[in-house]
Amino acid sequence: MMLKRINKRNLISNLISIAALIVFSILIKGSPTLPGIFSLIFIYAIAALALNIICGCLGEFVLGHGGFVLIGYTIAVKIMQFIQAKMDPTFFFENVFTVRGGTLHPLGYVIIIGIVIIAAIFTGLIGLLVGTIALGRLKGDYLAIVTLGISLIFVSICKNFDSLGGGTGISLGTAIKGKTILYAIFLVVVLFLILTFMKSRFGRAILACRDDNIAAEACGVAVNKSKVLAFTFASFLTGIAGGLLAFNSLAIPEQYGLLKSIFFLIIIVLGGLGSLTGTIIATCIMVFYEQWFCYQTWVPTFFQNNPKIIYGVILVLIMLFRSSGILGHNEFSWKWFYSKLKIVW
Repeated sequence: MMLKRINKRNLISNLISIAALIVFSILIKGSPTLPGIFSLIFIYAIAALALNIICGCLGEFVLGHGGFVLIGYTIAVKIMQFIQAKMDPTFFFENVFTVRGGTLHPLGYVIIIGIVIIAAIFTGLIGLLVGTIALGRLKGDYLAIVTLGISLIFVSICKNFDSLGGGTGISLGTAIKGKTILYAIFLVVVLFLILTFMKSRFGRAILACRDDNIAAEACGVAVNKSKVLAFTFASFLTGIAGGLLAFNSLAIPEQYGLLKSIFFLIIIVLGGLGSLTGTIIATCIMVFYEQWFCYQTWVPTFFQNNPKIIYGVILVLIMLFRSSGILGHNEFSWKWFYSKLKIVW
């Protein structure tokens, strides 16, 4: 029944995306920097897509998204460290960590996938708790302030999980590191889940709540339950992003309070609220700016020392010249692309 809710075009697009990502991961394998950049793009795109469900599809404004990413990250790190501590060191390094040639063992991928799923479930449960408490009572600016406060609480808690005792947060990260293709496949799976969810009656109920709460309730939609469901589902996907981040790079808890929350908010505003394709495009732009552009020798020193100044510039330009974002509520398709070309020419 679930597969019937996705039309053939979306299914084919996902399959083509998987094939393209596999080919692409092979092409960038020899580059010293591109694999790391694209790994972050895939991970941050998952987190931004989750936020777009809340802000774009549900129509609620939250500011604590970075804290939920940090929850998934911290849970994944602690589980991985627990597993490593329980394993014999020789067995771990021979059968989990590396094999000949320094390649991650298949058992390592199994462990990564399992830990990411556990981190996502735990983050989803926290999202269910927060959504039940906050969404039924608050909306607008008040909801944004409350979610930001909850995010800061998460940051303070995660700072206490310090391997070195310095109060700076997770210092060692995980023992194993995933490959770019793994993050790419997770992104395609997340897109598949979102498309399935939004095509279901729950997704249609969420869109109805966004358009008009009173009209949706008059039509028999359980508004509060729909909002909590959307928030829980988005938290689950955010936990996937946080869990994957644990197997890619170290995270500083302070950055996942307000800074990363604003970062993800800029991505969905730049791409277009409610547009999955726009969110991925905007993620590519923002990550390439921070991870590649600002490190080039020909870039002025001012931008190298102050990379986040572009945040304010992007928001001002979007509000002045294209408030709907790059794609607005639209999704990329060849039909849409050709229609835009006809307008230009």
